[in-house]
Amino acid sequence: MVLDAGITMTAVVTGQALEELNLEPGQSVWAVFKTTAVHVFK
Repeated sequence: MVLDAGITMTAVVTGQALEELNLEPGQSVWAVFKTTAVHVFK
């Protein structure tokens, strides 16, 4: 999953989660995460 929030963020989502959340390409979503779980790469 790729999120555009001024910068591009990428999330790994399992197939099971996609099914359970009924996610489809192009659908709008909210992202909530702990700041300690963020990894920044240059």
